[in-house]
Amino acid sequence: MVDFDPHAACTYAPSWRRSHVEEDGAVLARFQCFEHEPALEWSVLVPVHDVDALVRRFVDDATGSAA
Repeated sequence: MVDFDPHAACTYAPSWRRSHVEEDGAVLARFQCFEHEPALEWSVLVPVHDVDALVRRFVDDATGSAA
C-alpha cells in the first residue's frame, strides 16, 4: 500500500499540492513541505491496483471507521 508519510527526517505533515487520475487509472499525488526553504516538492504515483485501497483508507480516516 502506498504511504503518504512526510519525507525523510521531517516531522511536519506534507501539504497536498494537487492530484489527478492518470489515463490508466493510477493517481498521481503531488506534495509540498513549506517547513523548508525553499519548499520541498515531490510526487507519489499510486498504481491502479492500489487505488481502491487508497480510497477506502481515505473514507475510513474521514469517517473514523478504520477497519
